[in-house]
Amino acid sequence: MTSLRRRWHEAINRVASTALPRLLRALLRLNVYALRMSRTRGDVRVGLTSYPARIDACAAVICSLLLQTVRPSEICLHLERAQFQHGEASLPPDLRKLLRQWAGTTVRIEWTDVQGLASYKKLLGAWESTSSPIISIDDDTLYPPGLVAELLRGNRVHGDDTCVGTRGKVVTGTLDAPDGYTSWPDAALTSDGRRVFLTGVGGILYPPRALEAVRATLLAGPLVCPGADDVWFKLVALEAGVDAAVTRSRPSDFPTIGGTQTSALNVANVRGGHNDRNWLAARRHLSEERPTVHG
Repeated sequence: MTSLRRRWHEAINRVASTALPRLLRALLRLNVYALRMSRTRGDVRVGLTSYPARIDACAAVICSLLLQTVRPSEICLHLERAQFQHGEASLPPDLRKLLRQWAGTTVRIEWTDVQGLASYKKLLGAWESTSSPIISIDDDTLYPPGLVAELLRGNRVHGDDTCVGTRGKVVTGTLDAPDGYTSWPDAALTSDGRRVFLTGVGGILYPPRALEAVRATLLAGPLVCPGADDVWFKLVALEAGVDAAVTRSRPSDFPTIGGTQTSALNVANVRGGHNDRNWLAARRHLSEERPTVHG
């Protein structure tokens, strides 16, 4: 990232940490009833998860999803019950208000008693149903209003044997012994789908075929690939014959809400080399479970 681009990204993040979340919540308060009636709804669910250190950001993130040009049929926030001992009373006031406003319609919380799933919880919806796609998102990112529509278009173009996202990398080396993650180039529209690794911050649409593979392996993921759900989901989908594709010729940086990135998993996964170790561990585990895909 160039110095100018870095400064621009930091400036956007400073705005995102203060003004944008407040603006999104204000817009939602003004238009909550109109939004329920007027927005086109897509046959797609959105899954996200969080934990106490980052839960304050969730209301603004969910607002950005409710303001989509194509609103998802459901936005489900998956939370571990043991981390919020008083249930909904443990949640920030703006999030509780949002849940009341949209109760029985688009937004809901799904509490799980399964511990240790961490970021894998975002696709817990696969346990409920694999009949419609799920878009996984991060809990500290404000998404542009065309994101859901863009991912649905990508799904129509590539079909249900391909996961789609707005940004990704291309795995270099072999799939069994890839080069270091930090050396992988950005994915292009024409990149080999078997080698495209989608990054979760940009949103990833998982079609039903991929969700079937996720459902069968979700509990194993955190044990084999702790903190690297995107790596695990990529590889189990690949084993099921599901490729990946990006929807943009160049990756875009979406604004993140200030104060959350210091605890983000991507710091350890990217800078600490955890993605490299987790990729090898997942590949080895899956090769022992079923025939592997060579590359």
